[in-house]
Amino acid sequence: MAVSVSMILVVIGLAGYLVLSITYRLVWHPLARFPGPKLAAATKWYEFYYEVLHGHGGQFWKVVDRMHDRYGPIVRITPEELHIRDSSQYDTVYTGKRDKSRSVARLGGQKVSTFATEESDLHRKRRAPNMLLFGKRTVDQATPMIRSKIEKLLTELQRARRTGEVVDVNLVFLALTTDIAGCHVLHEELGMQNDLTGKALRWKKGVHQISTNVPLVKQYTWLADAIDLIPSCLWRSMAPDIACLIDLKMTVLKKAKAFLHQQRMISEDGSSIEPTNEKDNTPKALFEYIWTHPSTANERDLARLYDEGQNVMIAGSETSARILTRVIYELLTNTDELSRLHTELAEAEEQYRRCAQDLTWLELERLPWLTGIVKESLRIANIATSRLPVKPHESLRYLGWTIPAMVSLNFESSLNAADRSKTQVSLSPYDVMRDENIFPEPDVFKPERWVTKEHNGTWSTHNRLDKYLVAFGKGARMCQGINLAYAELYMTIASVFSRFNLELFDVVKERDITTVADYFLAEARAESKGVRMKVLSEIS
Repeated sequence: MAVSVSMILVVIGLAGYLVLSITYRLVWHPLARFPGPKLAAATKWYEFYYEVLHGHGGQFWKVVDRMHDRYGPIVRITPEELHIRDSSQYDTVYTGKRDKSRSVARLGGQKVSTFATEESDLHRKRRAPNMLLFGKRTVDQATPMIRSKIEKLLTELQRARRTGEVVDVNLVFLALTTDIAGCHVLHEELGMQNDLTGKALRWKKGVHQISTNVPLVKQYTWLADAIDLIPSCLWRSMAPDIACLIDLKMTVLKKAKAFLHQQRMISEDGSSIEPTNEKDNTPKALFEYIWTHPSTANERDLARLYDEGQNVMIAGSETSARILTRVIYELLTNTDELSRLHTELAEAEEQYRRCAQDLTWLELERLPWLTGIVKESLRIANIATSRLPVKPHESLRYLGWTIPAMVSLNFESSLNAADRSKTQVSLSPYDVMRDENIFPEPDVFKPERWVTKEHNGTWSTHNRLDKYLVAFGKGARMCQGINLAYAELYMTIASVFSRFNLELFDVVKERDITTVADYFLAEARAESKGVRMKVLSEIS
């Protein structure tokens, strides 16, 4: 009898807490007055359903869009988050002192990487050494390495021309960008380009498998941590494609341990020894920048190096490969734009007296039409579909609304203090770069948006729309690898299209291009065959 009474009391207590919690969120919560569906304001299970259970998952972004259609430009989409659909507010929300939502910060399974850092001041310190690694000067110094990897790509395309093979575009570009990231970040040859049908293909499948689980991991961030708890031998038997991700993590771990040993940080008895800091002008790997930078002097340990290394490696390959894949699709379906590119590259070769594949990234940046292609590809590819909630330290004002910086009262402060201490506010890059008020006909590939035709018939670039090109984010949280990404885009596009005539092979836009799900990055239909092409001939 005592057990039954106890159980009844527990059930009553839980039911009462649930009722009181929902009532608080709908009536007394600081965000209760903001428009939006009551179910979304009452519980996170509303988001969970559309992110995990509905269709193939990753559908909440569409629901948010419909919310705006009904309720207006500012909507309460979860109990603690407001979403704004107004491109003019992007800078306001994402610049300034902003903490990061834990649901996004822990997606990669790291705890002390820059991406995983929630608190803004600590993020600034951790970001500093990365900015040296990805600075314009450092990336320019990496030009010979980038060119050597692109040369391997061109060799593979030559082979495909001779054999008549169909080329998996995303595969060859993912191998390219992953090998570049390995050399630039770790000074490690990963060899993806040397084993396209083996190692690179498994890596591509592994990245895709991981991405399809992102909506679930956003709801339960501890799942990302679980990857490291499962032995690699089990991954190889259960999910051999994901084992490639484990292999990369182990490569980073071994490099980090070797670096620490080299710096004499770990002595035989395990005590710490203060390292020397030798300044030189030779290219450094990521670990060296972290080691020597004063802002991270108290974080010279294995966990910090390991987390940062794996985060930068994974983030630095997939996004650039996807954008390059979209470039192939758009230029091969827009012959006028491709013809103008051929003309501009030929003129550049004559001006610099070098073939286009030998031009540097900084030289290629001066070509207006190529620049228009790069920017328009970033815009229309729009691969970052996921909203990125941040927590401003100050209250914001928008259309007569005051968005409070703090939302927790004592009632809920203990539930999840990390995410409920401040209001979460977000915009979606997808909304900004598809805003038809800024980009008329947003679904049409138009490089001319970014250039101006002069009276003499030549093209010149302008920056009038640059504030709305948010593919890399804005503010302190923007993508750190932007310069490396631009170098890859400019040099790869110039090299490939100055050397080869290409043709798409069995590509259907609705199946292979159109975004249907948000797995943090844009995802096409499950039955997509990807973008494929044939190499018709070499350009003499």
